Amino acid sequence: MRPLLLSVMSLLTSLSILLAGNSLQFVILALRAESAGFSLTVIGAMTTTYYLGYALGTLRAPVFVDRFGHIRAFAALSSIISAVVLAHGLWVEPYFWIGLRFITGLCFAGLCFAGLATVVESWLNAKATREVRGQLLAIASIAAILGYAVGPMFASLGSVDGL
Repeated sequence: MRPLLLSVMSLLTSLSILLAGNSLQFVILALRAESAGFSLTVIGAMTTTYYLGYALGTLRAPVFVDRFGHIRAFAALSSIISAVVLAHGLWVEPYFWIGLRFITGLCFAGLCFAGLATVVESWLNAKATREVRGQLLAIASIAAILGYAVGPMFASLGSVDGL
């Protein structure tokens, strides 16, 4: 089990960091939107469109992985997510942010829990033997939950009013 775990440690670490960033983004964007004077309806729409993208992304994730492979899919989706997160700083406008949250939902949730999780889990399934598959998937779940739990703690380290 140890050699197998070492061979996927970078994947699990990447997953934790991505999920920490996603949970941090939820907190930071809501605080920044409120600071920018967005209405509660708009802030709610941002969350709604994220989950709309999430739901639609689940339909495309398996096709994406089959077409491009695990590593390319993970790298491409992670890169899109990074660019979209940075795009929030380009223009503080409610409808722009709603669109960005939809894209984030497609890529991150749709392609993180439907896509990146599909990528991660199918990658782990391909690497693991039948005897240790459950243990490895449990470790991946712990890495994901840890990432989501740790992310919001970083919100207090800076101001929400800047890039």
